[in-house]
Amino acid sequence: MNEVIFKKCKKIFIEKLYDYDFPWIDLSKNSLIDQIFIKIFRVKNIQSKKYLSVKEEKIIDTYIDIINYIIIMLIQTEAKKIQNISHKQVIILYNNKIISIKRYLNDCLCIKTSPSIKDLLNKIWYLKSNKSISIERLQHISFKMIYKIILLSKIMNK
Repeated sequence: MNEVIFKKCKKIFIEKLYDYDFPWIDLSKNSLIDQIFIKIFRVKNIQSKKYLSVKEEKIIDTYIDIINYIIIMLIQTEAKKIQNISHKQVIILYNNKIISIKRYLNDCLCIKTSPSIKDLLNKIWYLKSNKSISIERLQHISFKMIYKIILLSKIMNK
């Protein structure tokens, strides 16, 4: 299941990268966090209503968007350091984050946790309220969020 999600994430990321380039490179961390918050809140609303108002879009699409925004937030700092960055370089950064996330997920398989939208929202508020967060801490929290999103997506697909 994880592999399927990551393949979909990468496919959509690359499509949007070539369609829109990478305007996110100059966004603030809080702007990206706001995008993630909006998507998480959308999932919360769908869960509470028990239906989708946009029939063509599945809830898994929203989870994929959340994962991609999180990865963008993680690669943004590195991407800013590369002068005249290319699509190929952005894809390499993206692929490197996916590899790191997969390693983290493999190490997390023994962790017993109940995924919840509330927990994701709490993590977003934490990121938003902490102006100076280390890259390591940001990555740790982000990886935990992706882990919970994957667990939630598995529950939703049952």
